[in-house]
Formats: sequence, structure tokens, C-alpha cells
Amino acid sequence: MKITTLAILILGLSFAEAVFAQDCPFGVVDDPYPGQCGRYIDADNNGFCDHSQELTLDKVINSQSASQAAGEQALEKNRPLIDYYFWQITLAIGAAWFFSVRLAKMGKLKLSTQRKFWNLMLLAAFLATSATSIIILLNASYGTAIKTPFDLGFWHIETGLAMIIISVLHIFWHIPYFKSYFS
Repeated sequence: MKITTLAILILGLSFAEAVFAQDCPFGVVDDPYPGQCGRYIDADNNGFCDHSQELTLDKVINSQSASQAAGEQALEKNRPLIDYYFWQITLAIGAAWFFSVRLAKMGKLKLSTQRKFWNLMLLAAFLATSATSIIILLNASYGTAIKTPFDLGFWHIETGLAMIIISVLHIFWHIPYFKSYFS
């Protein structure tokens, strides 16, 4: 009974924190431009970081209407804001996978070599996705200013997509192994 009550209390407090998540994580009040951290946002154009100001109902309504207007403008243009290479990456990885499987079945490529290659590709995609995640996390959460010569968010999504595709192929490859758990 005490554990259930404690769990409900903790859960309730975590939701309460989400409501007031606009507070500055560094405790700064009325932080002027350019801001003391990498999280500076000034949606209401008053010259102060929105995270360092009190959250009022008026600000919430203005923020929602501004984001809704931005979404409507994007829909009016009838194109995505960023063009990701979903189909190109999917088709390239799929074709390379089936080509390597075909070579292994024909005996021109050792099965162990083919498996090592795809395990290395999965590892490389995981490391690239993890590295971009860590840099994005450090910049957003701790205000670091790690600069990269490329669009970090774009490449995070692209490497994540490659990792997902290779992971799905990897799972299908190991279906007999997973079936052995249930037989």
C-alpha cells in the first residue's frame, strides 16, 4: 500500500514538472539575447529567452497559435521542410543486402564474411547515430557550443534511418535463433 501511494505521488510530481517545464534549467530569470546557453528561444520577440520567463496562459496561447500558423504555412507550400533520403537509403541498403546474400548463396562470398560485413555496417550506423545524439544532447541540455561543419540533425536522422533498416534486416536474419527460445 505504501509503495503504491509513493509510486502515484512520484508519477504525479513528474507530470507536474512537465507542466512547468518552461523554467530555465540553469535558473536564469529574464535572460537577454543572445542568452547564456544554447537553448535560447524568443518566440514572442521581446528580447528575453522564453525559458527564463514565467509561463503565463497568454504566452501558451500565443506559442500555440504561432506554431499552428507555421504548420499551415508548411502545408501551403505542399513540400516537406527538409528532404530526407528515406527511399534512396532504404533501396540502397536493401539492394546491397540482397546482393551480398546472393553472392553468399552462389559461393562467391563466404557466409561468415557477409555476416561480418553487415555486423560492421550495423555497428557503424549505431556509432554514428549515437555520436550525433550525444552532441545534440550536450548542445541542448548543457548549453555546450559544439559546432560541426554539417547539419547535425539531418545526419542524425539519416544515420538513424540506416541503423533502423540494417537492424530490421538483422532481426529477420536471426529469426531462427529467436524461434529457438519458444520451442
